[in-house]
Amino acid sequence: MIAWFVVVVLGLVVGSFVNVVIWRVPRRESVVLPGSYCPHCGTRLSPRDLVPVFSYLALKGKCRYCREPIAWEYPVVEITNVLLYLLLYAHFGFSLQLWLFGAFFSGLLALAFIDLHHGILPNRLTILGIAVGLLWGGAVDLLRVWGRAPASLTFNLGTYVAEFSILAAGLGALVGGAVVLLVVVISRGGMGLGDVKLNAMIGAFLGWRAALYNLFVAALLGSVVAIVLLMTGKKGRKDAIPFGPYLALGAIILTLYRG
Repeated sequence: MIAWFVVVVLGLVVGSFVNVVIWRVPRRESVVLPGSYCPHCGTRLSPRDLVPVFSYLALKGKCRYCREPIAWEYPVVEITNVLLYLLLYAHFGFSLQLWLFGAFFSGLLALAFIDLHHGILPNRLTILGIAVGLLWGGAVDLLRVWGRAPASLTFNLGTYVAEFSILAAGLGALVGGAVVLLVVVISRGGMGLGDVKLNAMIGAFLGWRAALYNLFVAALLGSVVAIVLLMTGKKGRKDAIPFGPYLALGAIILTLYRG
């Protein structure tokens, strides 16, 4: 029970930071300074206002200082991040994969919400993600050379997740970006370069097979949602639908899929 509790607390804390990233990165603000503030009145928030989920409930969804509504998205992101971490813990336990894929999933969560709100996938996140994937692959290769690579690095990986290495990460980023770029060229703008870099980031973490399959999984998920939105009248045929959330969700599914 202690382990589950630690994972929940970690998920809530990181989820709170993901909210900061979602709000600040599209506005080109630092995610570190200044401290958290109310987006309506600009008042700096105290520690009691920043307890994930619980502060939102205690304040009944309103700012303590100006009483303006707090977006429901904040607790939703925090709870979603916790659920993702619990799924990872159920699969990997307290192994290195939990921390690596935890950071990966949190990054995907931030990118999905940014794309939903702004229709962009910032380079600050996608390029950083590609770099982290490549660096992690290189670090694992060095550990293998030194004979110190933990067995957990290859334990319980998903069906489509490649074994960590700089070659797997590089090839994954190349294939992941290239396959989406091909769709961008063929569709003449149906997708954007942000989607190219996001799938390259996914390939850097998961390898080329997952990056390739992810395009098809994301397309299937996006098509289902698009049909529902069209049938309910919430979107028209000419309305743009962000593709980033489906790439992110597809990557999460492929990471956890066991066949």
